[in-house]
Order: sequence, then C-alpha cells, then structure tokens
Amino acid sequence: QVCIDKEEALYAEYEKRPGGWRGLKDFTVTEIADVATGIKSFKFEPVNPLTSGFAFEAGQYLTVKVDPNGDGLTAPRHYTATSPPGAKYLQCTTKKVAGGVVSTYMHETLKVGDTVKLTPPYGVFTLDDAAPTAVLLSAGADTAAAMQPRYRSQAAA
Repeated sequence: QVCIDKEEALYAEYEKRPGGWRGLKDFTVTEIADVATGIKSFKFEPVNPLTSGFAFEAGQYLTVKVDPNGDGLTAPRHYTATSPPGAKYLQCTTKKVAGGVVSTYMHETLKVGDTVKLTPPYGVFTLDDAAPTAVLLSAGADTAAAMQPRYRSQAAA
C-alpha cells in the first residue's frame, strides 16, 4: 500500500503543475527534425492549447503512446523530454532502433499533423538544487537526458 500511496501522490502532484494533467492526453505532432543519423526530435503541442507552458524538471521523461500497426494494440515508450521546462510544447528525441516497432514507426510513419497520446513528464533523474556542480557522462542517444540540465543552468544565469 505504501508504494501505491506514493505513486498516487506523484500523479496528484504532476496534475497540479502548470500545464499538468493526469493520464494520457492528445497532442499533435507539429515538427519533426533530423538531429543526426538515425536520430529525430519530435515536437508535440496539445490539441487544446495552453495559456501557460508545461512545468517540469529537466531530466524527466514523457510516455508516448502510439498504435504502430493500426490494430488497436498500443505501444507506450518512455523518452526523455528534450523541450525546455516552461515551453508551450513538449519534445522528445529518439533513436531509430533496428527492429524497434515504435522507433521505426516514429521515424518512418509518424508525420506532422498526426495525433499521439502523451503522459505528463515524470521521473526523478533531475539535478539536486543543493549540489554546487555535477558531472554527467553519456553517449549515443542517451545524451538527450544528460543535456537537459543545461536548461536549469541557463535559467539561473
């Protein structure tokens, strides 16, 4: 019961943030950009536009839920949010994985104007405000998670 209560408290907290919600919400793909070989960024804007931006912590992730085969069997995947906290859009950056059903769908089929379902940003891989410095090591597509803290340092400057 302790874990269930903690999870419920997190959902309630994320729902109360500016731009927050609970569960899945429809978003429109508004931009797809090639970042590097086999890596694309996907920008999502809510079907019902917001008056304020999305409050979340750099380093949190989005759950993207799509139906890659059009058979009603959805496939959720978690990707680090690569949009800056406070923006009126959400973004993730993905690597196309050989044999990956969702990454292949996103890279080859998903297009601007399509609708996907997203959860609010979640996760605890965030910077500790009390830490004076941090060293982050990363490689490949996982570099997106390590790049997120730059938004916090830019905001503080």
